[in-house]
Order: sequence, then structure tokens, then C-alpha cells
Amino acid sequence: DIIVPLMARLHWEIKFREKGTPRSALEQAARDAMPGQIPIVGFKKNHADWIVCMSLEDFFELCRQLPAEWLKGKT
Repeated sequence: DIIVPLMARLHWEIKFREKGTPRSALEQAARDAMPGQIPIVGFKKNHADWIVCMSLEDFFELCRQLPAEWLKGKT
């Protein structure tokens, strides 16, 4: 786990694995999260980019909190 003070509402679980089960990692993050935190999992395997896993409901919650200018269409 990592702690990011500027993102205190997120509970991060980090996995460095070649194979794994995203759902079980997300379930672990949800169990470990404090009340009010959103569980999120970062995955990294060798020679590949980082990916992030979270529930769709939590993703939409984060989107609702984005600054308005992020949500506007490009002009």
C-alpha cells in the first residue's frame, strides 16, 4: 500500500506481478480502506505500463468531483 497525502480519499493497493486477479486485489483494497476512502489498485508487470483498477461506481464518483473545466467538451 502507498499513502498519497494529496489523495487521502483514495486507498491505494499496489501489485507488482506478472499475473494476478484484479477483482481479488480490489476486494483486498476495499477491506483495507478506511470509511469514506475509495479503493483503487495499481498494477505493474515487467515491460508494461501501469494500469489502474477500481469499481465503475467509484470511477463515476471521482468524475463527479472533477473540476468543471475537465468535464466540458473541447471547443
